[in-house]
Amino acid sequence: MVVLRKVVQVGATGNLGAAVLESLISTPSLEVTVLSREGSSSRPVRPEEVNVITADYGSVDSLSAAFQGADVVVVTVGASGLASQARMIEAAIRARVRRFIPSEFGADTLHEKARGLPVYRAKVETLNLLKAKAAEGLIEWTAVFGGPFLDWGLSRGLFGFEPAAADATFFDGGSTQVSTSRLTDIGQAIVGILQNPSKTANIPIYIQSTCTSQKQLLELAERTLGKKYKVTNVSTEQMEKAALEKMKQGDMSGMRAFLVRAIFAPDYGCNFTARLANDLVGVKELSPTDLAALVDETLRQTGQS
Repeated sequence: MVVLRKVVQVGATGNLGAAVLESLISTPSLEVTVLSREGSSSRPVRPEEVNVITADYGSVDSLSAAFQGADVVVVTVGASGLASQARMIEAAIRARVRRFIPSEFGADTLHEKARGLPVYRAKVETLNLLKAKAAEGLIEWTAVFGGPFLDWGLSRGLFGFEPAAADATFFDGGSTQVSTSRLTDIGQAIVGILQNPSKTANIPIYIQSTCTSQKQLLELAERTLGKKYKVTNVSTEQMEKAALEKMKQGDMSGMRAFLVRAIFAPDYGCNFTARLANDLVGVKELSPTDLAALVDETLRQTGQS
């Protein structure tokens, strides 16, 4: 029987990393170790409850030593750490790690259009490498796709509006139905994968806390904040073209436009409703009432309403 009990989480700080760590250490059956980059001053929020070790992310030998004895490696690094995943995979194979969960969690980088966007190059290369190694029988993989982060995104303007602003931006009309997940549900999905190792090997896992649109979220926000936003409509196609022109000039400041394109363009695959594995990994969808309450709570926590 396959058992995935001993977990090494790489990158357990930040909004996502902390939420995933909370889910892992709250599961009594799991033995969790956090791996941090040598020289980093960042530490998990609750270091007293987890073993913290360090490694040189640029060294396969250092990473392999850190992964010794682990059943699974869960990577929750941010954009700056994505290029290190090839070395992590090689190190995990050397250490005989059974499962590798790469840093994905957002838009569907397996979708033919989304995977072609420059912002996802490192993630696409990582998944391609994992598939190749899995085909050789060297390691298993599971990729989690949850769409944009719901609670975090509401407080950071990811859905086209911010609590304190007077203006909102709708991408491609604002009606695209998008799968989106709370940070805690991403953590739950990872726990669910570890608890169902045979059914989750070498496949993508699609989850959502809800499937909604910018228009629906803005209506809920206006109700909470007691105001109306002035809405501007923007084409994600035009955003992508402008970002590509910037790249040709060596200007990488338009990378966010590619993220917006992958999330809100209707034909870029960020509606996972027909492919959900929520039941398999224990993620419960929000009811309309629950979603309204989440929007209200999240926006009020920002202190702006």
